[in-house]
Amino acid sequence: MRKIFLDEYVPQVWKLYLDQAEEAVKDGALSNKIKELIAFAVAIAAHCEPCVKIHIRRAIKGGATAKEIAEVAGVVVMLCGGTAEIWARRIVENEIKDLRID
Repeated sequence: MRKIFLDEYVPQVWKLYLDQAEEAVKDGALSNKIKELIAFAVAIAAHCEPCVKIHIRRAIKGGATAKEIAEVAGVVVMLCGGTAEIWARRIVENEIKDLRID
């Protein structure tokens, strides 16, 4: 991971954040794949493009398919409306194409 501002000036805060983020997506009652799909959905709703990309990649690594990713995006659109669809479509389509998953 590249060094960032927070890592330099408040390293303990950054470490605690990264540790918490890692712990939150570990397999438990929900699998890592499901947790990453949830994170992906929240990232779309929050309009966080880097987050969407990170969580798509992690969900795929956890075994998610393009169809599962598309269905999750559909749920976000149902809840958040057209702005989520317009905003997310380009990012989701590009990531799936770039990562070449079916």
